[in-house]
Amino acid sequence: MFDLALDSKLRGCDLVSLRIGDIVTSGQVRHRAMVIQKKTRRPVQFEITETTRESVREWLEHRGGGL
Repeated sequence: MFDLALDSKLRGCDLVSLRIGDIVTSGQVRHRAMVIQKKTRRPVQFEITETTRESVREWLEHRGGGL
């Protein structure tokens, strides 16, 4: 989550409301994601670095269910 916060620069409320489907597609962690900010109601696109993608993959595998 920390890596994702750094990559996205989202506010905390937007970060914790992310869903797996926002960053994972077809069993792969996306290179880019887009969310609508709660405060401004504007779409924000951000890149997910390889390090963060690996962290997300490991977290999903650890919690069970994989990608």
